[in-house]
Amino acid sequence: MKKNIIFFEIIIALLSTVPTFAETTYLTHDVSNWEVKSFNDCRLDTTKVYDLRQKGASEDEITKAYSEALYKLQECNDNYFDPFDERNDYSEAEGKALLSANKYATELFGKIVADDNFKNKNVVFSPTCMQIALAMLANGMDDKSAYQEITTALGKQDMPLDELNALFKKRLYRIQHLDSYDKIGISNAILLKEGAYYGTEFLNNTDTYYKALASNVDFCLDSTYTKIDDWAKKSTDGMIPSLGLQPDCNRMLVMVNALMFQSYWTNQFDPKKTKSSKFVISSKEEKMVKKMNGTINDNYAETEEYQLISVSLNSCKANIILPKEGVSPKSILSKIDLDNIPYKKAPTGYRYHIKLSLPKFSTDTRIPLKDLLMKYGMTNTFSKEMNKIANETKLEEIKQLAHLEIDELGVKVSATIISEVLGVGYEPKPIYVDMDVNRPFIITIQDEYEHEVLFIGLINDPTEK
Repeated sequence: MKKNIIFFEIIIALLSTVPTFAETTYLTHDVSNWEVKSFNDCRLDTTKVYDLRQKGASEDEITKAYSEALYKLQECNDNYFDPFDERNDYSEAEGKALLSANKYATELFGKIVADDNFKNKNVVFSPTCMQIALAMLANGMDDKSAYQEITTALGKQDMPLDELNALFKKRLYRIQHLDSYDKIGISNAILLKEGAYYGTEFLNNTDTYYKALASNVDFCLDSTYTKIDDWAKKSTDGMIPSLGLQPDCNRMLVMVNALMFQSYWTNQFDPKKTKSSKFVISSKEEKMVKKMNGTINDNYAETEEYQLISVSLNSCKANIILPKEGVSPKSILSKIDLDNIPYKKAPTGYRYHIKLSLPKFSTDTRIPLKDLLMKYGMTNTFSKEMNKIANETKLEEIKQLAHLEIDELGVKVSATIISEVLGVGYEPKPIYVDMDVNRPFIITIQDEYEHEVLFIGLINDPTEK
């Protein structure tokens, strides 16, 4: 199963506790009452299916349990979202903003993998999760220059806040309903320092448009962080069991955004064909790794610098991008447009059949994004006060945690972003092409129709956990 999880943490620091700005409020709920929910409270619960498989149940029993889970999910979705409602379609301007945001995120990912801290390491990053976190933060920015930086990253400089929130509300709906056969979870949470006052508009907007669960906590207590870790574990199906936060009484707010995606290959790999094979990691050392083998009849691209195969999942595509010998993945990232891939067209009467040999792997990444975002021009975002959140507070840190698994069945991936605010027809003839992924490669999980790049990763060493 291919798994991808991303987690985003944002930390805000307190400089003063005396509210001197717009309307404020404070909360009284306790974090111990938290219940993890997806964006629309609808999830494909396959726990029973998994248990039956583990017990060796018959295929009929397993199929029945899976059908029941799908029915419950569809019933929940039908009560929440109408995919045929034109109000849920992207406008032309919104589509352009998404394309621009994807370009920004791809360039940022290129800077991440070029950073010395990630040299020769696996890196998994979620543009979608980061963009959700930044959109929520935009609601706390009262400084024009900082707001410009965030909206530039989100695809349109100075996009009015009401337009931004409307776009992301629509976007979150659409992500949640990519396909009823996939397991997609979006969870947003805001932890507030108990007894402090916060901007009413910020809390209202993050609740209305992002369904962010807000709760008062005591940042001095170890038990608070146990609850936070429990929330993260549940939100990511156990793929991210801990955020690694330590008690800090100066914290004013912690915002957490989690994105979990699980899907099956349209044509699954045969486990009997999985064999150990050579892989040359980025340091030029040869390693033996387990590779899945199969023939893929899907979109294919090839240039002088790389091969690319799109492997279909239920709702999305996994693009496997293999640089040619002597070409670095970083150079590919600086040129490729994920929303406009130059797929090859086979001659009339023919179709490409890709003999793919792909490593199976499981990997984790922790990315401190503050310095990287500042190098990319987001300096005012971290230096200006965020008085719409709380008086005289600043954004202290943004971190992303991610987990990605690929196996014969499919993909399971998740990510979290942590933001800290501290005080302070007929059968065509085949054209066979070999694609042995035996060196560092790029992988994306995306829906090109939706312009949604859920995850992007650089795998330098499939054996690295």
